[in-house]
Parts: sequence; C-alpha cells; structure tokens
Amino acid sequence: SLMQGSTEIRNYNSVNLQDYSLFKKKLFPAFRKHMDVIDFWLLKIILPCQAKQFPQQLTATAASLCRSPKLCSEWRAVTTGFSGTNDLSRTYHLLDNTSSTVQILQLLSEKERKTNVMLDAGALVLEMSNEEFAREWLQRRREDCEACAFFEGDTIVYVRRDNDQRVFLFSGSPYVENMSNCLLYLDEVHTRGSDFVLPLETTALLSLGKGMSRDKFVQACMRLRQLGRGQKLSFVAAPDVDRQIKKISVGDQHEYGERKMVMKILHWTVRNLASYLCDMVPYFAGTAATEIKRANAFQTFYYGSEKDSKNLKQLADCCVDDEILKLEDLYSHQRVSSSLIDIANNRLKAFPRTGIIDIVLNRVRNIAPRARRHCGLLDEEQERELEHELDEERQVERPPPATPDKPKISAELKRYLAKKTCHINDGEIKSHLESLGFHPLSACFENTSYDCSLTNQLRQSKVFVSTDFIRTVANVEDTRFYLKRFRWMITLGSPTCPFVLLISNFEAEAIFRKLVRIDESHGFDVIVQSFVPMINRGQVELPSRVLLRELPMELHVFGGSINPTIEILNGMKDVLGLHPSATTDWGELYRKGLIDRDGFVPPDQRRLAPLRTRTPLFSKSPIDLVRCFLSDSRHLGSEFWTSILSTAINADFDYEKQDKK
Repeated sequence: SLMQGSTEIRNYNSVNLQDYSLFKKKLFPAFRKHMDVIDFWLLKIILPCQAKQFPQQLTATAASLCRSPKLCSEWRAVTTGFSGTNDLSRTYHLLDNTSSTVQILQLLSEKERKTNVMLDAGALVLEMSNEEFAREWLQRRREDCEACAFFEGDTIVYVRRDNDQRVFLFSGSPYVENMSNCLLYLDEVHTRGSDFVLPLETTALLSLGKGMSRDKFVQACMRLRQLGRGQKLSFVAAPDVDRQIKKISVGDQHEYGERKMVMKILHWTVRNLASYLCDMVPYFAGTAATEIKRANAFQTFYYGSEKDSKNLKQLADCCVDDEILKLEDLYSHQRVSSSLIDIANNRLKAFPRTGIIDIVLNRVRNIAPRARRHCGLLDEEQERELEHELDEERQVERPPPATPDKPKISAELKRYLAKKTCHINDGEIKSHLESLGFHPLSACFENTSYDCSLTNQLRQSKVFVSTDFIRTVANVEDTRFYLKRFRWMITLGSPTCPFVLLISNFEAEAIFRKLVRIDESHGFDVIVQSFVPMINRGQVELPSRVLLRELPMELHVFGGSINPTIEILNGMKDVLGLHPSATTDWGELYRKGLIDRDGFVPPDQRRLAPLRTRTPLFSKSPIDLVRCFLSDSRHLGSEFWTSILSTAINADFDYEKQDKK
C-alpha cells in the first residue's frame, strides 16, 4: 500500500504543501521511494518535456541563408556572409568568394600592470557571475578607478566603488565617452561585436581557451581599436593551453625577439583552425547534400513535368528529415579511418555529378587533402544527435485553454445610444456615465491577481469600460492573461482631454452595422474610433478625431504604448507618478529622500519634487504592476524590455534583488 507504515497520513483529507515540517518529516519519507510516485513524476513532468519527439523536422544551416541561384534559378540569397567568420568561409556553402578566476583577479590587481580591460575570450572566469567578478575586481583595484562596466545579458551596465548595491545602465553615463576611470570586463560571448571608446593608454588582459581559432582570437584582440598605437595587450592561458603553445617552434630568439611568444600564439590559433576545419568537412558535405536535394525538389516544383510540377506534398517530403533516430543507424557503423575526400564522396554519391558537386569536392581537396577521420563517427545521423545536445528549447508559459464568454451588447451602452440629451458639460460626464451603468477602468482588474490596492486607484481615471468589454472568459479565477485589448473607443467632452469609453469588438461592430438603436435627434452623433497603441519605434500616428497625445495617458500605459513619442512618454511618467528627470539622476534624488528607488514621487514629497502638469493616479509605485501587466496581459515581454518606456522607467532593474543585497 502507498500509505504502508503511515496510518496518520492515510487518514488525511488534504495536505498543506507549504508546511515544510509536514513535508520533510511525514510526506517525503512516505512517498520518496514508492514506484507509483516515481512513475507519476516521470510520466507527467519529465518525459513529456525531455523525451518529446516529432516524426520529422525541418532543418536550416548557414547554407540556407546563402542559397545560390546556381542550384535553383528561383533561389535568392538572404545574405552573402557573416561578421567574424572568415576562418570558416571555406566550410560555408556556395558563397560568391587555486581557481583560474582567482589567479586572473590577482593578475588584474597587480599595480605595475595597470590593466583596465579584461577580455575573457577563453572563458576562464567560471566561478563568478559577471557582476560578482566586476565588483571583486573593482574592490581589488587601485583607487583611481571608480566604476567597472560589464554585460548583464545583452545590456551594458556598470557598478560603482561607492555603491555596493545598485547596478546602473551604462548608456547615458559619463563613461560612454571617457572610460579612463572605468574598468571593463567582457565575457566570452561579448568579446566580438561590442565596441567601447577606450583611452589610448589602455592595457588589456586576454584569456586563451582550449581550441581557440585564429578568427576568435583576432576578434577579441580588436576590441582594442588602437592596438599598437598606444593600447597594449597581454595574455593569460590555462596550463594545458600554455603547454601546447610552448611546444610550438617559430624560429630563434634573434629573429623574433620579444615577439616570439606572440608568434607562437598566432601559430597555435592557426593550428586550431586547421583542426577545426577538418572536423567541419563532414558537416560541410552533409549540409551540401541536403541543399542539393532541396534544390532539385524546388527545380522540379517550378519546372518539372505537369505531374510533378506544383506538387506541394512532394516538395515538402524532400525538405524534411526524419527526426526519430534508430540505434542501429546510430551505432552499427564500422570504425574505419577514411580520408575526408572519401567521406565527402560517399555523402554526395546519391546525386548526379554536377558542377556544384565538383566545387564541393574540390574545396574539400583544398582544405584537407591528406586528413583522415573515422567515418563511422561522422555519420549524418550521429552528427544530428551531437548537435541536438546544443539545442535550446525556449519554454514559454501560456495561459491554459478557457471557454470564452458569449458576447452581447451591454445594457448601459444601449441606454447611452438611446439617450436624447447629448449636450453635457465636461464636469457632468463622469457622473452621467456612472448613472448609465458604465464601469471605471479598475473594473477590468477585479478578477486578476494584480495588486488591488493599485488597480483600485484607477477609479479616478477618465477611462470607462462597458460590461461586455470586461467579460472575456468563463470559470477562470485569474483572468490577467485574457484581458481584452484597447481597440475601440468613444470619446466624450473636450477634444483636448476627453473622457474615453472603451467598448468590445462585438459592440463596435453592432454600432457600425446599426444593429442597435441610436437616437439621432438634436444632432446626436456617435463616432467609434480606433485606438492603436504605439508599439513600434517611429510608428506613424493614424488620422483620428482625437490626437493620441490628447487622450488620457493611462490609456497608453495599459493599452501597450511601449515606444511612445517624447510628449506622450512624459505624460505617461506623470500619470505613473515618476519624477520627470532622467533615470540617471534618480540616485541623487533618492539619497536626498525626495523619491523612491524606482523614481516614484510619494504624495508627501510632490511639493519638493514636483511633476509636470498631469495629476498622478497612484499613491504608491506602480512600476511592478506595469511590468507584469505589459508582459502577461499585453504579451509584450521581449518587446517591452528593449522599448523606450522600459528604458525611461528603468523597468529592467531589479530593485528587490538589490535591496536583498
């Protein structure tokens, strides 16, 4: 029995999984070795994710982006090459022509070296995160350096010596133009493709990792744009790499002098490149075979016989590969050492001999005429298995399926449209809408998990909603994933700062098709307008009766205008209660006690730290609410973090994490 030996547990009706003592002393000992529990965990949690397979897959390589019309006359290349890949161009297809971390910190801290840039191209910094390494280096460094810049994800940030908690955005800081007092640490990923304005007297330390190719080495070195013209570079290597370099002979000391070690490093990177190119040749031949097969399929599709032409099923079958890998195909091959030319010939023998195949084989002969590999280990299926280890599947949490509510025209909207009195003073509009039965904007958040102490403050808003706009799905406790987008609105009152009535798509269509009675006496006119949030940078404003900048700013905040104009952005910050100064100035205002850490101005400080013109809607910071709402309810996660609004409100900074430090 599952409960054998635990009579007390057997009598439980329910358990509190948050009770740590109950879980550790009773539940875990009773369940941890029971096979039914283990099978349930494997079948429901592990296997659906880790063992998921599809019968076929559609693969793409660099060759797919550089397709040549020589293969298929209808093909056009998307690009002709990739930045920083000159060394591998021979294996790209059809182009037109103590711990190492501690030791590194010790080297960087030596005063006589005066090193102010660390280029970790060899990935020798393993035990620390970028931020931890930057802080430790800064603390060990002499007093003339006051900050250290590094990458946090794809964002450049920096830490200061006089502040052991905050992380500051590098953009907009004084170090952008002058890094004489700022250290720089670049991890392996960012030693190519990043540029900084470094002083002429800069000295950098470059780490050398196992198997580093010439291209990666040169790319890392060229972070110093003035190398040899005042900027200097030194190297650090792991013990095994050091032994490999010292074994290389490049001539006597008299010939190269002090440059002998540099020449050895260059020879070492070229050897690594040659070895890597030989390893890549079977992949090169395999992907060439795949592209030729697809090219033949496309050529048949466009120019084949009437029976084969325009046969999409046949074209699709030629463009996909089997994903289910059989053990017999993977491991039954004989381990025989073969030349790379023979391996390439074996891959391409299934196709008629054409000029393209001759080009591929000639390129293999030029790359490695005498190199040999175990062809059994280089079977295409095995390559795909090895490549699968490097695949990353992005897991995105999606809301569960729900049953939509049946739409219907709201009773209050019918009353509004049938009302004969159309001339209402601006001061009476709010009470008039409330008397008809319209809801404040806060009603949209009533069945969500958002902080009700913040959302309830939206009752002061000039934005109202209909009942059908609020209703989305049935029998769901938390509806934050299902909120309707702001799409159709009716404006009332002054065009410079009107009241806005949000209605559903169903109600807007009913008005357009005149399915609801509208009183047209006394010149009464109902104009339904479209609201288009400014999601993209440089987005052009569509013609409308009311300009976007005249609408209530909370409509932009919760409608998803993440890349607004400067005028609208300032209005959004006012409504959110944020100080109008730049985020880089918030630190000083926070130290004076005028604002919160995220730039929010508390009500009791608004006389000393005034906002612009608009009255804030919130009495405490709504930044967390805005971040979660735009991510969960507007589904703008990746777009929001790189947007103008995110930068303006410093949304990517984790204040809670810094406070814990």
